[in-house]
Amino acid sequence: RRPSLQILRGKDMKCKYFAAVLISAFAVVSFSGCSFPRSFDETESGTAAGEGTAEAKEKTQENMQEEENEKVKIGVSFDSMEQERREIERTVLEDTVQKLGALVEIQSAEGDIETQKEQIRQFTDESVNVIIVAAVDSSALEAEIRDARNQGILVVAYERLIQGEQTDLFVAADSRMAGEQIADEIKNQLPEGGSILLVCGPENDRSSQNTADTLEEELEGNSWEIAYRGCAASWSGEDEKHAVEEAFQNAGKQADAIVCATDRMAGMAAEILENEQRTGEMAVIGQNADSDACRRIQEGTQAMTIYIPAEELAEKAAEYAVQMAEGGNFSETITEEYELVGEEEEFMVPCYRAETLAVTEENVSKLGRNTF
Repeated sequence: RRPSLQILRGKDMKCKYFAAVLISAFAVVSFSGCSFPRSFDETESGTAAGEGTAEAKEKTQENMQEEENEKVKIGVSFDSMEQERREIERTVLEDTVQKLGALVEIQSAEGDIETQKEQIRQFTDESVNVIIVAAVDSSALEAEIRDARNQGILVVAYERLIQGEQTDLFVAADSRMAGEQIADEIKNQLPEGGSILLVCGPENDRSSQNTADTLEEELEGNSWEIAYRGCAASWSGEDEKHAVEEAFQNAGKQADAIVCATDRMAGMAAEILENEQRTGEMAVIGQNADSDACRRIQEGTQAMTIYIPAEELAEKAAEYAVQMAEGGNFSETITEEYELVGEEEEFMVPCYRAETLAVTEENVSKLGRNTF
């Protein structure tokens, strides 16, 4: 059953953050594996101005501390920083939250679900106002999200919809639009029809599965056949590699195209074809529009990738997080709802979806470090 979508759409966003890449190069020096520079307990108290008395200075510091304590606090837990666009998203999130007068702490779980659980528990103990989570495993955070929301903390699911527990907002690229765009490129690459390998992300990653489902729907009843559909066990490089190799082992000799859930997978597919001296015999399609994928498109070893508007997603997640924490209501822009199935009930989660863009040899030159 195809879920309905609750979509918040604004005007087309212009890319505001070409400089974010330069900023992130500086910021990464202070970014550790698990924690961004400052926790919420370490506030900037400053020094009282002028020659006032010690009592006046102390009072000024107390006032500044009170103002700091009253600010909205946002905690962010990324799955990892492996994806090229994560650096951009981190910079945009921090910049946007601070411009809105709030505080933000950004951490990375480095692909480890237990680390991410601990980060969410930490944010809960710190009584942040909103937690933004790009889940390592979207089906493994039910207890942590429930605990946070029971304490009045709002939760934004970022990129991957968290399963089994209600969240307050879902921010992601339009996965069904991506599926439609991939189907169009398949038709363009194989006008007479053909056999396709489909390598998805984890089964519990609803966005990845939606893209694959839409692709199949768009090709159904025509001359294109999905010869193989498989899923990576996780988003780790090792599991992605295993999923790509399994696809080739099952139906790789007869396939005319391979569609991968990430550009990292697409790169693995291109490498297998090169090792087998079959470069150019199979159309390779990936997603994320990272720099290696764009290079392969220019070289002719990858046909297409899907551009995910990282700046827009990060900016919207930050804006809505602060707005929700301040009691804002965006319900007037909501027309539909995204359906999340829990163990005993169905949760309806508001959703902001950003439009994706197909990147091929015709427009790849316009893409600069994940930014059009």
